[in-house]
Amino acid sequence: MRDSSEAAWWRLTWRLAAAVTGGGAVLAIVATSLEADAAGPQFFGLPLAEFFGLIVVPLILMAAAFVFAGRQRALDRRFDVAED
Repeated sequence: MRDSSEAAWWRLTWRLAAAVTGGGAVLAIVATSLEADAAGPQFFGLPLAEFFGLIVVPLILMAAAFVFAGRQRALDRRFDVAED
């Protein structure tokens, strides 16, 4: 791999990782900022804030990790650094 290609690969990898990490941080902040009002809507017996923080956010983060892995694999193939 040429130095210019390596710099582009690192830049794109950094952007992808930052997007996933930033999205996870935003979701965590939203989950903690929701009011835990027991009188509000409930899903599966949990108040909305707890349901969001305990169920929805971890599922979204897990999906984001799989998307990150797939996109990173495609990026590695594009720059010919993929391990077979």
